[in-house]
Amino acid sequence: MQTHKTVVHGKIKYVAAVETGEFYSTGRPILKRFYHARRNEAVAKANEFLKNKGTKKDVPYGSNGYTINDAYLKLESDWDVRVSDNQDDPDTGFTEKSADRNKDNARALFKILGNPTFKDLNKEESLLALEKGKIFQLKLITSIWYEDFIKNLKKKQNGISKSKAKRVRSILHNILEKAEELDWFVSPHHKFKKSLVLKIHYDPSDVRSMTNKEAKRLNQELEYAFSYGHNSNQHGNLNAINGEGKTSQSAFLMMLQYPTGIRWGESAALTPKDFNWDNFTLRINKSRDYRTRKVGKTKAGKLRQEDAMQGERIVPLPKQLKKYYDRYIKDRNIKSGYLFDVSYERTLAVLRSKCEIAKIPEEIVDTKMFRRFIVSQWQKQGVDPKTIALRIGHNDTLTQNGYGTFSDPKAKADMGNLAATIY
Repeated sequence: MQTHKTVVHGKIKYVAAVETGEFYSTGRPILKRFYHARRNEAVAKANEFLKNKGTKKDVPYGSNGYTINDAYLKLESDWDVRVSDNQDDPDTGFTEKSADRNKDNARALFKILGNPTFKDLNKEESLLALEKGKIFQLKLITSIWYEDFIKNLKKKQNGISKSKAKRVRSILHNILEKAEELDWFVSPHHKFKKSLVLKIHYDPSDVRSMTNKEAKRLNQELEYAFSYGHNSNQHGNLNAINGEGKTSQSAFLMMLQYPTGIRWGESAALTPKDFNWDNFTLRINKSRDYRTRKVGKTKAGKLRQEDAMQGERIVPLPKQLKKYYDRYIKDRNIKSGYLFDVSYERTLAVLRSKCEIAKIPEEIVDTKMFRRFIVSQWQKQGVDPKTIALRIGHNDTLTQNGYGTFSDPKAKADMGNLAATIY
């Protein structure tokens, strides 16, 4: 839910905007707005809408029966309730970030359903499906349809990555299971659960890590950009682009990612207190959402263990970063608060520009390329998998249990070896 002030007929009012669960043909969500002179009243109206929007009549489109969008609205209503519960019980609730991520996956699914290419659909059924998924009937989801849908995901015929395809399939399963829970139909997807043929695999070779040569070239470009490179225009005027200052936020954010493999959100949420230059370590316990730009605790940061500092993750830092850190802090006069306020889009644009100069293949360019590179380097140095998982912050429960009692006596020596390799 988004709230802001606006002017209606010359009067200042608050508006609360919520997603209806329906989508335009472009995949953009349709919003419903509620206005009131007081913010809490506008929010109350929006919450009432969210509470009741799933309670529509059983056959919303005449004799056509239930649709996949009807099941999705019910599922989305469940998420909203769990998000509300999260305020009282964070350990068992559902975060707003998780709900937003699921909604993004649903948008990708409905975009695909709005342009079907499945051979078992006749002309009339295709016309129904073309209505942006809104009137895609559950009865159209047969075993043949489902099998072709998964095969097309694997073949990237919808222009999405394998990781996105896996999330699209997962959200489809959630919607179908919700429809079954409501006794609306029997889903065919169960019979394919154990099929190896239709399983969407993650293959590490699909997106390779940078080579040492590529990584060094990229870091050199980032160091150049950090000082002045991409901050000047064609007339040579510094600070001409996006007001990044004498030292580039985007470049320094990624220079922190380069030797540590931390995520974009983790780097974007750093504060001066997170750095320990006596021990050359960096504390990770929060992350910035690239959509909303809000900062929240990482999953590890929610842990509560005996003698643990709220599940903090500690990663080693190379000595080479200290001079850039000092210059960045001095240039921006940062004494407290977050180091960065640059957007994800801006960072990604700078990364792509520098990778093009460094002649790094476009297919491996994303903000996770630093993670892949550092993991590959730790592996080459013979660092044990559990230690790598601890440093990199892998997203599984067993690894997170170790965050709270960090013990990595070889970290400084390993970072010394790594720095000698990558700088």
